Amino acid sequence: TGVPKSPSPAGKHLNLASSSGIKLTETENPETPVPFKEIFEALLRNSGEKLSERDEKVSYVDILKQCGLKFPK
Repeated sequence: TGVPKSPSPAGKHLNLASSSGIKLTETENPETPVPFKEIFEALLRNSGEKLSERDEKVSYVDILKQCGLKFPK
């Protein structure tokens, strides 16, 4: 007794603003959806890759795999 229980994984909420260094301004609503294109562009910028050097036909699956996401075979 006396040992605090850790929260279950289902109870944890992903806070992208605090974990990735994204700053929200007062006018931005966290409930506002962000287009996938902007998310991928941010991932590329954060990886150090220049958007101008990337081909127009971007493989979003490849980007997600580079970020560690695994897809079923």
